[in-house]
Amino acid sequence: MPNAIHPPATLKPDLPSAIDPPGLAAFGFAGLGLLVLSWLIQRGVKFPSSFAWLGYFSAVLMLVLYLGRLVILDAPTSS
Repeated sequence: MPNAIHPPATLKPDLPSAIDPPGLAAFGFAGLGLLVLSWLIQRGVKFPSSFAWLGYFSAVLMLVLYLGRLVILDAPTSS
């Protein structure tokens, strides 16, 4: 998907993985799963509602990381 947004001028050997587009399983699915889990915690009565809000916050951060990694291919590195 990132190569569709920013097509490379030449084919390099270090292209993003076709198996796991940049962080889909790591951040995308985990963020969506955390959103669902937080919603279930908020609906229940066994856990405090602050757990649900912490989960929502973490899920949003994970999804922002996923979208940022998807859109920004050449992130600046400090060396």
